[in-house]
Amino acid sequence: MSFQDYQDYQKKQAEFRIRMARIAVAVVLFFIFCWLNWWVMPYQVIARFDEMGVQVPGTCYLLAEQKNNKVIGFRVFKSFEYDWDSIPAAWPYMVASMIPALGIGYCIGELVRRKFSIDGASKKALSEANLIKLDADKRESEARIIVNNAGVMVADLFKWKNYFDEQLKICRAVTVNSEEKIRYCDEKLDELPKVEQELKKAKGTIEKLNQRISKYKANDKKTNG
Repeated sequence: MSFQDYQDYQKKQAEFRIRMARIAVAVVLFFIFCWLNWWVMPYQVIARFDEMGVQVPGTCYLLAEQKNNKVIGFRVFKSFEYDWDSIPAAWPYMVASMIPALGIGYCIGELVRRKFSIDGASKKALSEANLIKLDADKRESEARIIVNNAGVMVADLFKWKNYFDEQLKICRAVTVNSEEKIRYCDEKLDELPKVEQELKKAKGTIEKLNQRISKYKANDKKTNG
């Protein structure tokens, strides 16, 4: 699995978890609504008392306190609401409950934010670590290729070194042989004047012999004639 495939898989997993969370929230809200509508709100009453000491109206609702079968006190209801109509009348309780709810919500939100920040940082660190690992693997592969090429180059260098050593030996042998031949040629060149003198002497001797032969031939002709 490549790094891009891994990122796509993580993204799909995150989207799936978000969808499941939304479905779970919707189901929970539906059950809460059913519970409130059929089991809580029909028996819920929000009542407000009238001021103490007011005159009791002819028609009203009273909250009486009885002790030993004697009424020792009462309060007149100014208004009361029940069922879903009690929700708007319960705004003071809502405000009072919102204060701790906001505090708890802030704490939970901060924890969630930190968790998501940590998860995001962890994913980012994991992504960067994967990128670093991929880069390191790539560099390691390149280093291995360079090492292999260097090994081949070293082998070639040793091969060429041996070849040049052999060629150098041949050149040295040829140089030594050439020096001997040059020395021999120099000696022969030094002997060349002597050879020329000997040739001149030989030519003179040959001319003298030719003259003698010519004289002998002339004398033979005279004698035979």
